[in-house]
Amino acid sequence: METGQGIAYSSFNKIDLYPMKLFFYCLFFLFFNTAFCQSNGLTYKEKKESIDSLSRVLIHNYFDTTKCKGLVKVLQEKLRQGFFDSAQLPIEFESSLDNVIRQYTQDDHFKVIYDEKWVEENSKLEFGKEVQKLQEIEEQESRKINYGFKEVKVLGGNIGYIKFTSFENPEFAASTLANAVHFISNTDAVILDLRNNTGGYTEMMTLVCSYFLNTNEDWYTPLTEMHLRKGGKDILIQTNALAFVGATKLLNQKLYILTNYRTFSAAEWTSFVLKNRKRAIIVGEKTAGGTHPANQFAFSNKFSINIPIGTMIDAVTKTHFEGIGVTPDIVIPANDALTYAQIDFLKNAINDSAKTANKKIYEWHLMYLNSLVNPIHIFPEILAACEGKYGNIELKLKNGKLYSVREGITTELVPVSNNIFRLMGRDDLRIKVIELNKKIIAIERMLDDGTVLRTNKG
Repeated sequence: METGQGIAYSSFNKIDLYPMKLFFYCLFFLFFNTAFCQSNGLTYKEKKESIDSLSRVLIHNYFDTTKCKGLVKVLQEKLRQGFFDSAQLPIEFESSLDNVIRQYTQDDHFKVIYDEKWVEENSKLEFGKEVQKLQEIEEQESRKINYGFKEVKVLGGNIGYIKFTSFENPEFAASTLANAVHFISNTDAVILDLRNNTGGYTEMMTLVCSYFLNTNEDWYTPLTEMHLRKGGKDILIQTNALAFVGATKLLNQKLYILTNYRTFSAAEWTSFVLKNRKRAIIVGEKTAGGTHPANQFAFSNKFSINIPIGTMIDAVTKTHFEGIGVTPDIVIPANDALTYAQIDFLKNAINDSAKTANKKIYEWHLMYLNSLVNPIHIFPEILAACEGKYGNIELKLKNGKLYSVREGITTELVPVSNNIFRLMGRDDLRIKVIELNKKIIAIERMLDDGTVLRTNKG
């Protein structure tokens, strides 16, 4: 058995990924005695050669050797029974193979891929140059999606927010992650939005987790253990949190992770590991339940396949979530997860004696968020009583909605309480209507810095 750290730092500034490439495009090519026909349709012989080759790839790399034998048998039987006869086009054969394999294994990490270009590009690589060439191709594709990062911003209440939809190769994505973390490094809380994140590199998962774990006292802070099968051999690899990352670690901010049913693989592991270490609060829906590391292998000059090559467990708890998913701490529909994560932080922060200096701003944003969860409905006749001029501001009722008109600019007023309205599109200014003896006598313009400007009606 071999053991090793998932990723390590060289000179503390460059990530060294060579000890483990779980999602590296593997060069495993089996050549046939007879080349594939160049016509659009696939012959029985071509399908048989593909399945024979696929069987060998599975035997060498699929971690579940018992299930592998059954799968190979099923594929051969389906071929003999004519199950694949109707799949004339490559894309149809891809779909048929994929359905058979997934149905038998019940593992969504399996994926048959028809991509002649990918196979051709990889088959032309020369030994010693394959890593550089493959990484160039991979980096180009990864850059097209900004290395998975979609949005970084600071939400109301000084809450940092990062949304990314895949865990790209950290050799390319590490600097983008570092920049995102640096941007929100002065916030009071952090939300990682992993909804619809389909996973990717285990090394990137390790790097993301490392930003939120204190490893100063012990370099080896274990995260996961992987039992892999590669080339017919069993290998044990342990991943550990890193003491040094590309930016300042976020150790004091409260951390929330948003999930849904499409949160998968490395994204799930990030949630699972940080939840188990009491470092993150998970908000949203149960995740997909895919723990297995996988690699991509070619098995013909047209097709490749993603194969789960091992099992993975939390190195501390010795548990996993395969087929189960990660259950959130706050179970809520995914579309509402961001709102509820903010509410949870702000409610707790308001009661935190260490954060009294920010209490007013927390209350300001909490009022708005609560109005999203429980919308305020005010009867039209009550809104009508608000109509009138207040200095250079006029309040008008139109189609059951109240509007502010100032210097020719009309802005909808949305209630956040029974007598306080926010201006649509602005969160730094609100209008409070003042009532006396059941009559509206004034408005107060409220700024988020605590400033209040009163104007009488008339």
